[in-house]
Amino acid sequence: MCTEPGIIQRPSVLERSILNKKFHLNRITPDQLNNLIYDIQVNDFVVKCKYCITCQMIRSPRSSHCPICSNCIAMLDHHCPFLSTCIGMRNYRFFILFLLCLLQTDLFFFITSLIQIFISNDKRSFLKSIPTYFILIITGPSALYTCNLLGYHCIYTNENPFNTHRWYLNLAQKLCTSLPPSAYGAHRLINQTEYQLIKENI
Repeated sequence: MCTEPGIIQRPSVLERSILNKKFHLNRITPDQLNNLIYDIQVNDFVVKCKYCITCQMIRSPRSSHCPICSNCIAMLDHHCPFLSTCIGMRNYRFFILFLLCLLQTDLFFFITSLIQIFISNDKRSFLKSIPTYFILIITGPSALYTCNLLGYHCIYTNENPFNTHRWYLNLAQKLCTSLPPSAYGAHRLINQTEYQLIKENI
């Protein structure tokens, strides 16, 4: 899971100055900036793109700002506290594979613990079976939770312009399409040419 989730590159100083001129951002209060929306047309739907104060840019459709990572993520699903990373466009398939492997491991330990308990059911071996009971109690609810989470991510569909209206096509679209190249460069340094352009445009 040590993958880049789809961080959207922050605009350069030049791009920010152009954005300021276009939307007159200097005259807008922070509260108004929070509610600044830019409408674009996607498949006969009007998609509202919000302005991100932290990244100082208008976010692309289906992207969101993660306050923990302090970056805008393309197709952000959630920030996973267990993996300590965002789940977005570029690592969603790896998250699904992680859930599948976790479910398989939970079921393996649950079934083998159950078999072990049924094989050694005499009273003398009860004390020896305490670790097996412990594994059974831990892996049972864990397998149920993982199964629910996996089912939610596989079947859940949201009404939006990008939806295919079939859960298996939505899942195939997320898992089987090629990944775009990483756009991570949010803290890059500006070069001399860009600096000259900034001075000319300000």
